[in-house]
Amino acid sequence: MIKRKLYRVLFLSILIFSVVYSNSRVAFSRPQSVYRTPSSFFPDMGEGKLSLGFSTEFIDFEVPSSSSSAFINSKIKDWNFGFTYSLLPDYRSLDQINALLDDPATTDVVEGPLEESPYEVSIHLQRRIYGYKSLYMDVGFQDITLKSFSSEKKLFDDASFFFVVSNNKKYNKYDLTINYGFGTGKIGSDSHNYEDNSGPAMSPFLSLFLNTPYFNNRMNIIFEYDGGGINIGSQIPITDIYSLRFGVSHLNKITEWGKRGSEGNESTQLEEDAPTIMMGFIMNIPDINSDQERIKNSLLDPEKSKFGEFQPLVIVDSTKIKQQERVIRSYKDSLKVFKSELEKNYNENGQLRKNLGVLQDSTKKILLDIQIDQSKTNEAMRLFQKSQDLLIEEKYYESLDVINKVIELKPNLSIAYARRGTIYYYLNDTKSASMSWNIALKLDPEYYQVRDILEGLKSGQLQPLYKENSTKTEEQ
Repeated sequence: MIKRKLYRVLFLSILIFSVVYSNSRVAFSRPQSVYRTPSSFFPDMGEGKLSLGFSTEFIDFEVPSSSSSAFINSKIKDWNFGFTYSLLPDYRSLDQINALLDDPATTDVVEGPLEESPYEVSIHLQRRIYGYKSLYMDVGFQDITLKSFSSEKKLFDDASFFFVVSNNKKYNKYDLTINYGFGTGKIGSDSHNYEDNSGPAMSPFLSLFLNTPYFNNRMNIIFEYDGGGINIGSQIPITDIYSLRFGVSHLNKITEWGKRGSEGNESTQLEEDAPTIMMGFIMNIPDINSDQERIKNSLLDPEKSKFGEFQPLVIVDSTKIKQQERVIRSYKDSLKVFKSELEKNYNENGQLRKNLGVLQDSTKKILLDIQIDQSKTNEAMRLFQKSQDLLIEEKYYESLDVINKVIELKPNLSIAYARRGTIYYYLNDTKSASMSWNIALKLDPEYYQVRDILEGLKSGQLQPLYKENSTKTEEQ
């Protein structure tokens, strides 16, 4: 808020100062002006379709005869329009400005202060006629006088017709535009002496406009030859809307600046091409249509276009816009498909994570069962060995109890059933022995020792399993 107030105060202060110090073609006061001469192309610096401001050229601080212009410029499609109100300098000598009545007895004034400040109100028109790649051409009329301090001046007496060709080239972050052409009227010759019409009817001009990357690509440097001298200038932005302009007109004669106010030159009139120091202010009014057009132009950037550097003339190629819209719709459809596939993958990932959790639980259970089974196996082997020891010690019933515990721990252990059959055999329980041996053979069909025992039992030729036990039996 404080910055805005400062900008407003600065704007009003400079405007009042310019009016007090009020060459008709003040620098930057015409639409599409480089300095004093026109151009067909300017790089995009974020401006809108309407701009307004003022410019002042200081000729001498000692003599109050500077030039000032307030202007409004607008762009509508391919047309550039401008409206300018200019205060012209008093070109007379200091003696003429300060002269008093020649004869006290008469009221005729030989010279003296002007009763009315010289001024002009004029309009300007410009239109592009050609544009291809980086070459552009414009024609137009400037200085069409609507009203002037001189009632004898007609509408087209000072009108300036011009033709300008512009060529734009980018160098890394710098943007250079070269303008050349010719102009008549005040473009051909614009003397500080507004009553002098002795200048050339037509004059060529040349200008260079360099846009730099500084101040967010909004600062530029200007060099211009207007047919009568060399001008230099620059535009420096304050904000996105406000900018200050500075320059020097007819730099080649800058050492003669303020010559008329020097001592000894009181009778010298203002030279027609006297140098000036210029300062100005411009406000670019943004609008939504310009921003939309800027976005559209970025889509049609020649460097990104498959058509190369071709640019449509006068009108925008609507087919290219539609093509871009189709591409955008295609991208949107593809994004929808990708989003659907991504959601599907998320669901599948969730299901896989769930299955993974189930498998992990099952694996843990299997590992636990293996550990339990291993523990049971170890316990069964220890009991099996104990049963063997008890059998050798002929403690058959104790051995039978131990082997039954082994079968409880490992119900599918065929050797345990074979051992129990042996114990039953020693206890003379042939039936139980045969049942245990059959279970062992069923669990392990390749258990040939059990098969041989069953065949011997069936044929009645079963031999004693332990010779020591059979010897003791014979002795009994």
